[in-house]
Amino acid sequence: MSEHIGHSPYEKLDLELDRNELIDAVVDSVEYAKSIGEPVRTYRFGFFRLQFVPTRLKEGYSLHVWSPELLAEKDDAPHNHNSRMKSRVLLGRITNLFWGPPEINPKGPWRPIETICTDTVCEDRPADHRVDFKLLSQETYGPGFPNGDYYEMPKGSIHSTEFEPGTVTLIHKSKIDPKAKIINMLPHDQPVRVGGFDITSYPQDKAWAEIDKAMSSLKNKT
Repeated sequence: MSEHIGHSPYEKLDLELDRNELIDAVVDSVEYAKSIGEPVRTYRFGFFRLQFVPTRLKEGYSLHVWSPELLAEKDDAPHNHNSRMKSRVLLGRITNLFWGPPEINPKGPWRPIETICTDTVCEDRPADHRVDFKLLSQETYGPGFPNGDYYEMPKGSIHSTEFEPGTVTLIHKSKIDPKAKIINMLPHDQPVRVGGFDITSYPQDKAWAEIDKAMSSLKNKT
């Protein structure tokens, strides 16, 4: 499927484009991804993800459509990434909360969960201890907000995200470290998903309907 990326609209994606130009490039890229049968993936943080790169370990762009009302597993758990992330908020708003280093605490509210993923399947591996940590800062981004619609996420930073339903973000991932652990800080009493869970198993017609609805909303804002 995505091996044809060298001859696709994906090459036009650039976070520094004028907003209207960028939206046009995103809409073209989404139409192309749909035409080649690219699956829509779902993530526990409440978003549908459409990759514009061949694999999750390749640098490049992806689209996030935040739809917590459809994704029952949505939570606001702090977590990290094994790459540097840059983003433009094309629609809605994102609030990023940055947390200090976790400290082991037998009565802490969180349990570290190492999440190991392929392009389609993830697995949770819980730690045998609980932790706590402090909120360091938070910032809100989006069209018309004082901070603007662009933000960066340092590799390895522990953060969580709050958002408006229907928010659309274009993400650029770089400086990937495939050996770095991806840790989710889940509530200590939340059941852990055992075995592998397929992140492409959400009904694709419904997932694509959400992507299409987001593109329609974007085009109406240009």
